[in-house]
Amino acid sequence: MNMTRDRVQSFAWTLIVLVGLALLMTLTFKVNAVKSQVQLADRNIRRLQQEKVQLETEFETRSNHDQLTAMNAVQLGLEAPRAAQYLGGEPQLAALSKPVTVETPSPILMASADVPVAPKPATAGGMLPAVLSTVSNRRLGDASATRMLAQHGEKVA
Repeated sequence: MNMTRDRVQSFAWTLIVLVGLALLMTLTFKVNAVKSQVQLADRNIRRLQQEKVQLETEFETRSNHDQLTAMNAVQLGLEAPRAAQYLGGEPQLAALSKPVTVETPSPILMASADVPVAPKPATAGGMLPAVLSTVSNRRLGDASATRMLAQHGEKVA
């Protein structure tokens, strides 16, 4: 009889564990479903906030347009162009031009000039250009000039 009692207890424990696992899975599915609903609600909130910002921007733009129109009419005296202000074509534009007189300025031209290139001064040896010291502003010797030009990556002949 002990054997039967042990079997019943192990069967009961197995059944309890299986029921617990089933409840755990059910709870997990419900939690995931609620999480999905929360994420969907967050997306909807963000979408509605963006739409609200767009509507506010449009409202501000339209109210500024009305204000600018009123300012143009009252303070600046500006108004929209009318059809009579436009020209019918090139002949009407040419009719508006003034004849060329002595006082008429000449057309604007681009200036260009060939500038002669001055030869570079050479040192006593004729090979290296004159190099001045940055500290004393004196001419450096050929060896110092060679070293300085080599430091700055210039090619020495």
